[in-house]
Amino acid sequence: MYMTQRITNIYNYIGKEGTEWEGGLFKVTMDFTNNYPADPPACRFEPVIFHPNVFNNGGICLSLLKKPENNYLGGLSNCWSAALSLKQIAMAIQELLHNPSTTHAAQVFYHITIIIITIIIIMIIIKLNQREAFDMHRNNPQLYKQKIREQAKKFKGEEE
Repeated sequence: MYMTQRITNIYNYIGKEGTEWEGGLFKVTMDFTNNYPADPPACRFEPVIFHPNVFNNGGICLSLLKKPENNYLGGLSNCWSAALSLKQIAMAIQELLHNPSTTHAAQVFYHITIIIITIIIIMIIIKLNQREAFDMHRNNPQLYKQKIREQAKKFKGEEE
């Protein structure tokens, strides 16, 4: 049986001198699976920091940490490559800390995800309502006819 081993490295980032981050010490964990370096490490700030490119769970929204097939942040040149070193990852995170991406905010993706989930739920409800009408028409035609008559009364005279 194949077991996935997770290795976690912890990196501390010191706020850059002359910036708002100066004096702060920010901890980032990097989780590596057996698929590393083919797969990027999962990186997150612990504890979560206030930053436009950090998700509510501390995850870091950085195209460099996305595999090409999952990179919704930019082109293939900006995505994960097995050739990237840990130093390059650390430097990219530190640069992001001081210079947030204004085109790819983590919170925007979070809100888009919530919107998509809401749309899916609505679609399921609509489908269930369609199924309800189908089942009623098939299994209880009298109740179906009654419901249609009620609907006809409700919409009577509402022409546009």
